[in-house]
Amino acid sequence: MKTNICMKKNTLLLIVLLFSTSFAFAFPTITKFTITPSTPDYKIPVSNSVATTVNYSLNVTRQFNSNGREYETFGVLNYQIFYKDGSGELALSQVENIQTSQFDNYLTQINKTFSIPAGKVGGHIILRMYYACWHSNNVTAAPIEAGGAFITYIPGVTPPDGNNGPPPATYTEGAFIRNDITGEIFVGIDSVYRRIIARNNTTNLTDDYALFSKPAVDQSLYHTNSNASFSPLGADIGMVSRRHVFYLERDEFNGRVYLMEDQSATITARWIRSPATISFYRFDETKIRIFVPTTRDPSFFSREGIVAGADLGTPPY
Repeated sequence: MKTNICMKKNTLLLIVLLFSTSFAFAFPTITKFTITPSTPDYKIPVSNSVATTVNYSLNVTRQFNSNGREYETFGVLNYQIFYKDGSGELALSQVENIQTSQFDNYLTQINKTFSIPAGKVGGHIILRMYYACWHSNNVTAAPIEAGGAFITYIPGVTPPDGNNGPPPATYTEGAFIRNDITGEIFVGIDSVYRRIIARNNTTNLTDDYALFSKPAVDQSLYHTNSNASFSPLGADIGMVSRRHVFYLERDEFNGRVYLMEDQSATITARWIRSPATISFYRFDETKIRIFVPTTRDPSFFSREGIVAGADLGTPPY
């Protein structure tokens, strides 16, 4: 009789533990879904005659579990990408799945491709996520609009070589302009056009675009033969010199990405306020450095010489 009572108590304890664990669980969160190439207004250049293959980048984060010391584990996170218009949805990718083992601490980053069939223009791209909780096998499904901060991407026919003609008549934030004679490329940041400097003080850009994504920039270039055809001009950006370097860095603690300007004596850190801003300026996410807290430097701004600069905001400007 005592054995039966003990078994009942153990069974009840197990049920309570399972319920408590499930209640404390926080779903993994998609924090970014961006597509390249695309234009500053989130249009995807596609073809009317052949399928167009594009790259996408997906960030998924998870939180600490109830004890506050370990990251949450979960079952399987499935997702699939669709083209959606008035006639319905068309699957553009197979069903992909994300396992707990793919996370590096709180974050996993996925970079893959999908294809848009010829002539699919005017609709928009969505990502549909399915989550299966290992605690109870519950499944949730919700569509997420694609884009930096889930801003819709719309496939639309544009020149396939990124030749957008001469520079805009007025200054345009986020615009990229190539001087076809010198090979220089300028980017509109903070209301001025700044020349991009690559490794070894290179200004004739071919393969390396410093902290900017070459595929994304190439699809959105304006062209000129004279730097006098656009204005205003500002200071250079990139690998300006050995003692003056721009780079991207992520704070592992909170996931924030900063535009860093290292001038030896001081390093100015500008928080890039959203994934949409990263996409807008065509920053190369594969070049983001990771700051990991240590005993010596427990926080991002505890390092010697680092000061906070003005945030880099969210488009439109």
